[in-house]
Amino acid sequence: MRTSTSHPSASAWYNATTFMGTLAATDPSGVTGYAVKLDQSPTTAAGTTVTQTTADVNWSARTDGTWWVHAAAKDKAGLWSPTQHNGFNVDTTGQGAGADFKECAGLVGVLSTSTQDPDPLLRDAGPMTTPPPPGLPPWPIHHPRYAGADNSLLPQQRRWLHLAADIALAIGLLVVDVITPFITFLFGLDAAGYTMFDAAADNSSVSLTRPFTYVAVVGGIVLISAFLLFLARAFVSSGVQVLAGLVLVLVAVVGMNDADRKAHPQPAPTSPSINPGALCRSGGDNSECGGS
Repeated sequence: MRTSTSHPSASAWYNATTFMGTLAATDPSGVTGYAVKLDQSPTTAAGTTVTQTTADVNWSARTDGTWWVHAAAKDKAGLWSPTQHNGFNVDTTGQGAGADFKECAGLVGVLSTSTQDPDPLLRDAGPMTTPPPPGLPPWPIHHPRYAGADNSLLPQQRRWLHLAADIALAIGLLVVDVITPFITFLFGLDAAGYTMFDAAADNSSVSLTRPFTYVAVVGGIVLISAFLLFLARAFVSSGVQVLAGLVLVLVAVVGMNDADRKAHPQPAPTSPSINPGALCRSGGDNSECGGS
């Protein structure tokens, strides 16, 4: 067993890197020495080699974390006592060294299974019963906690995108939806052999099927983006993208049909020839029968 003037509590955290303590052992024959070790393992054996004959222990330059003093006493008969393990905590950051969340362990016993709380993931756990580490402000009065040890963690519902942000995103995407098809249509004209910026060029034989096909592809991409926005719960942007995508696809389909009709015109219908004899046989007058 031991006592410490620098780290009196084994559960508290101290902004002190030097440990000072006193060993305590009694035996009818008297104590002749101690085996003492210091490390960060809670189960190290002190051994059976006398490391000091006095009861005072002092270690400096300890880093942040939990340290363990392992000590055993030897009496005049040469017998050793069992190793005693005593821990102390060092924290020079003022954060309580995370405290390994030990302070939150007290919440386990008061978990609520009430279904009346409007937010079951943030029920009132009540005040903390253990004090904060030295140098830290008091704990908050209340702490969020889970719905209870017997209940599985409830799925957290995804929030909608803020309306103002959703509208701004929809406007930005709508501008892109106008510019992108126009640019792809120009690329399609160039790929189809259309000569731009030349008034003397003959573009009458150029088909517009390819440019409108490019526009249809853009429309399909816009519809896919609408689905992704819906999954992201940006419903305004998703609706605008659906309308824009449908308009682009519709324009492309109409344009491709028109281009196909111009590229493959239907032959004009011809008037059927009239056989005067057939008119006579069908009961025509003399003039229809060639005057006969």
